[in-house]
Amino acid sequence: PSAEPQPPTLRILTYNIHHGEGEDGVFDYERLAGVINSTNPDLVALQEVDRATGRSSGVDQAAVLGELTGMNHYFAQAMPYSGGGYGEAVLSRFPIDEAWTVNLTCEPGQEPRAVAAIRVRPLGDAGPQLVFAGTHLCHQAADTRLQQAREINEAFPKVHDRVILAGDMNC
Repeated sequence: PSAEPQPPTLRILTYNIHHGEGEDGVFDYERLAGVINSTNPDLVALQEVDRATGRSSGVDQAAVLGELTGMNHYFAQAMPYSGGGYGEAVLSRFPIDEAWTVNLTCEPGQEPRAVAAIRVRPLGDAGPQLVFAGTHLCHQAADTRLQQAREINEAFPKVHDRVILAGDMNC
């Protein structure tokens, strides 16, 4: 083995949780957290996340999954839905220094999409910041996906931060 120190690594997970409902029709957040925990991720991009919707009995899914995984969380609403919100979320083992939502273009009749973005310092307060962003691009039209990708590139300039983008790209 080399005596030289190894560079730090990050374990990234992207997970479409289908609004928390399993293929068996059951909303089981401990099961979802078990899948997440089994990969021991540092950063997680979640797609199809409900927050206080009737469909998911008013549960703030990002907060519950954050608690069950011991991770910090941020929810980005892509659209209002069933008395609450529906969109993306990110989980982080690291403290979140800043969080924001980028809404993406969609055509009439297409489901609205967004990006959940956070700024973290994986190496601690003295280390460099990085932006972790999670998204779910349009499943209905390749032209819309391309436009959304352009918007993401514009929203996260390369000159400021290291950026990691993860998600369900639908292509």
